[in-house]
Amino acid sequence: MSGRVAFVLALATAAFAQDQPTGPSFSCAHVTSQVNKLICASPALSALDRQLATVFNNMRGQPLDQTKLQSDENAWLASMRRDCTDEACVQRKYEERLAALRDQSLRVASPAVYEETRPFPAPAAAMAQAQALVGKPCAYRENVAGPIVPGFEGASRFLPVTLAGGVIVVREKDGARFAFLTFSPPGQSGCEIRDVVALPQSASGDRFLQCSSLDPQLSGFGVRNATTHALDAFWSVDGETHKINRVPMGVLGIAKAVKCQQPETGE
Repeated sequence: MSGRVAFVLALATAAFAQDQPTGPSFSCAHVTSQVNKLICASPALSALDRQLATVFNNMRGQPLDQTKLQSDENAWLASMRRDCTDEACVQRKYEERLAALRDQSLRVASPAVYEETRPFPAPAAAMAQAQALVGKPCAYRENVAGPIVPGFEGASRFLPVTLAGGVIVVREKDGARFAFLTFSPPGQSGCEIRDVVALPQSASGDRFLQCSSLDPQLSGFGVRNATTHALDAFWSVDGETHKINRVPMGVLGIAKAVKCQQPETGE
């Protein structure tokens, strides 16, 4: 899941999942469909099924059109059973559905948080190319700040940010700026692109910042407006999953909880 998933909901779901059994939310005693057999045989898919069941059941208590919610769920199940024949497909379907439900739930539960965690817009073609690079290799080159991202230009004013989850580098394409999370596995040369988000396309003088907090889960990077000096946006980086999550600053008081400075040089 990309950083679009709400930070608070993601933590709550993860904590819930840790206390649950290892199987899916349904009984595997008499399953017959190929998809259900794949889910029952895979701890990873079973965990995703439990997460989805939790999110879906919680949404039963929200002021939503419950008939449409169930209809959409039935349509999603039918599409997964129709389209998927392997574990990778089932996992992708689950992750897409979880992201959609969490987005819908957050929009209803907290409009303020929803607005503060929405991705920034970027040209569709450039965004698609950036997302297609996730999971692909990157490389280092002498005299270049941070790894090379194929098809994207370097942004000389934006120094790399080094975090426990990897190195964040800013690259540009079609007038848009993107933050790529790159990770170098221990003992290996080169690197891999693990996640990407679009940055706000504001004034060229905006500052790209490395941010830290007493809470290690709030280590990440941000963008500060060069005119107002306000923190326009902040993203945390998960050191275990290597994912970028945009964090709602105003609602959670992030602007006061984190300390940010320009990478390497201070601010």
